[in-house]
Amino acid sequence: MPEDVRIEDQLKQNRDLRIAQVETIILDLPIRREHKLSGLTMAHQSYLLTKITTHGGLVGYGEGVTPGGPWWSGESVETMKTLIDNYLAPAIVDLSVTNIRVASLVMDRVAARAPFAKAAIEIALWDGAAKAANLQLSDMFGGKIREGVDLRWALASGNLSTDLQEIEHMMSNDLARSFKIKGGVRSAEEELAYTAELRRELGPDVPLQIDLNANWDRTTALKYGPRFMELVSYLEQPLAEWDISGLAELRAASVGIMADESLYTPQDAIRLAQDHAVDIFALKTMKSKGLSGLRAIGEIASATGIDCYAGTFMESSLGIAAHLQLATTLPALTQGGELLGGLWLAEEYVEEPVTYRNGEVVVPSGQGHGMTPDPEKVRHFARA
Repeated sequence: MPEDVRIEDQLKQNRDLRIAQVETIILDLPIRREHKLSGLTMAHQSYLLTKITTHGGLVGYGEGVTPGGPWWSGESVETMKTLIDNYLAPAIVDLSVTNIRVASLVMDRVAARAPFAKAAIEIALWDGAAKAANLQLSDMFGGKIREGVDLRWALASGNLSTDLQEIEHMMSNDLARSFKIKGGVRSAEEELAYTAELRRELGPDVPLQIDLNANWDRTTALKYGPRFMELVSYLEQPLAEWDISGLAELRAASVGIMADESLYTPQDAIRLAQDHAVDIFALKTMKSKGLSGLRAIGEIASATGIDCYAGTFMESSLGIAAHLQLATTLPALTQGGELLGGLWLAEEYVEEPVTYRNGEVVVPSGQGHGMTPDPEKVRHFARA
């Protein structure tokens, strides 16, 4: 084939991979039961579906989600949509869908912080880039070392009887074998009593943790943390996100610690490791600006001997699939995860939701992240 023809084909391919359009739509999905968090009680969950289309017709899908609104991070599906539609999308149009690093730098110049909005775009870019290469997304990250992630079910009904019924259902159907109490809604003494009652019902062998959502002060944590360690494997984020020295002091008192609110960026991961402040990193796609940031944190974890956990913002199957495609490639992800949205939602907007079996959520097959929105369901759940 003549050289000029090959060059022309390459240029055509590059034009075909350039981003032509970025679309966003807010979806409101029903959940199976109320979900009590320290900041609010959720009766439904909202998602921002992002769709990136190239000039050649290639499509990549992403998802933005926060747990019930802006209380956790300051972002919501509404703020994400506004930021993407008016600032981020225009900035990345005409970039190649494969130029994910460039797109990230461009978005950072246009808007400070806003990791959730940027993650919604970055997931779609990774989906498109993998499809352009005819690859499953996990192959873009070096390949899977496991086929799924152990599921830890969140106990967030606020009612002991309901929590025990959920535990029985999850264990008898082999959907989950470990559990997490969504704490931070009671006094420390009440949390301790509730946890002790659950432990008595579960027996000594079922893994249990508690998420305190940064609600304790250091005095409370030092008083109650060691007592909780008789009942749970570790505490998730007992102190405010800025109190790294407090986390280190608590860990020095033999309290197991998982960082969530204290961990957004690779720089946060380095500081937590240097200060010997945590045992486990909670990896969440949204707070780390997408899969690239998550991968960097996973590599820091491997280099510093810190375990990782696949955390959740109650993503749908699409967001879960994207997380799984990376999580199943990370050697440090030894603590399972909380990718439970496919069981928690009453309905979904994708054609085939993720699969749960043998106590795991399983990475989907197919190119990209493996999830395709169902147009009729998207129309049905779209916010008017």
